[in-house]
Amino acid sequence: MEVLAILDKVNERKYSGATLLEAAGIPVWIDFEPTIAHNKVIVIDEHLVMGGSYNYTASAQKRNAENVTFTVSREIAREFLRNWDSRLKDSRPFEGKAADK
Repeated sequence: MEVLAILDKVNERKYSGATLLEAAGIPVWIDFEPTIAHNKVIVIDEHLVMGGSYNYTASAQKRNAENVTFTVSREIAREFLRNWDSRLKDSRPFEGKAADK
């Protein structure tokens, strides 16, 4: 299974999501274009798309009113993957720089 993440610039901080993902061996890129990258989308096997307001945190699970949708569609998955590729072009690899901040 391949897991990749693009996070917004807030995650350049020490002890951020980028630091935790990198420690788990997940390649991370930081997207500096938007102020906040608020997308929460997972594409599985190029046909299942999971997305919504849900933050993948214990706090969101216990305290927040969140939503997540599941869509089975290769066409919709392709659109999200195109958006991923576009965001990736404006991002740079995270290389543990948060530990220094």
